[in-house]
Amino acid sequence: MPERKTKVIRMEEVPVFLKDALPEGSRLHLGGNGYGNRPNALVRQVIIAGIRNLSLFGGPVNANDVDMLVAVGAVKDTFCPMVSALQFGMAPNWRKAAEEGTIVANGIDQPSTVAGLMAADLGIPYMPMACMKGTDLVNVHPLLKKYTPPFGGEDLYAVEAIRPDLAMIHAPAADIYGNVRDASRGSSHLLAKASKRVLVSVDKIIPYEETLRDPGGTTIPCRYVDAVVEVPFGAHPAGSSGEYAPDTDHLKEYWQAAASNAQGDTKLFQAYLDKYVLGPRSIFDYMERIGGATRLWELQRSASGWRAV
Repeated sequence: MPERKTKVIRMEEVPVFLKDALPEGSRLHLGGNGYGNRPNALVRQVIIAGIRNLSLFGGPVNANDVDMLVAVGAVKDTFCPMVSALQFGMAPNWRKAAEEGTIVANGIDQPSTVAGLMAADLGIPYMPMACMKGTDLVNVHPLLKKYTPPFGGEDLYAVEAIRPDLAMIHAPAADIYGNVRDASRGSSHLLAKASKRVLVSVDKIIPYEETLRDPGGTTIPCRYVDAVVEVPFGAHPAGSSGEYAPDTDHLKEYWQAAASNAQGDTKLFQAYLDKYVLGPRSIFDYMERIGGATRLWELQRSASGWRAV
């Protein structure tokens, strides 16, 4: 019997993986929601790899990761139900790009995003929806078409299958074979099943024996995962379920730089990129730059009162 292969790759291998998975014009879907379980370490690698011309999907709420990808020119259009700085206001780079037409910000909502992923998972071209009736979204939604079904008697809306070329997901843990554990129990499992390829960052690699002891803890089975990279604090500045809370101080720093950039003064934003994206030699260098052991301990201590959704 052939030896089972590990799916773990090193962080240094991620840019090569990304260039192969995301050729010009690819669809990239980011996992997580708001400031929870966002694959921020992988997003930084997308920027380092110089990936361009992406169609970017995510949801329900997308934050600094989408704003930053738009700001560096990696995105041609977005299919995101919401892009926001949340408690810090609007997402300035995304908003400016949408208003000026440098990207196409498509009108799309979370129910239709889930329906499109479900269609891709089932291998069918579309998913019927009735809940869109009476909304103005049907007039602008690029993946939606009205049709008469063979049964029933009422017209429905068909949502085109959403099959991303790559899904990037962050989770607290996985084993070396790619069995992923995400305590938030969000829709990452559906995203993984719907996507052509799946890259997962995890805060830690756990022994395979732990997976066998508690198979019910696996939220994404290994069959859907192409590669896993161990990145401690890989969701930062977002939080990771059960591991650490979002870093609101760092997020405030990012959004201040983003706002300045959107207003035409690029110095703060370029300094942010140099310090946290382009400058770090490793994830451990990055961890020192965000405050080192003291700050990481504070974020871990705060995790008990916070959970990703």
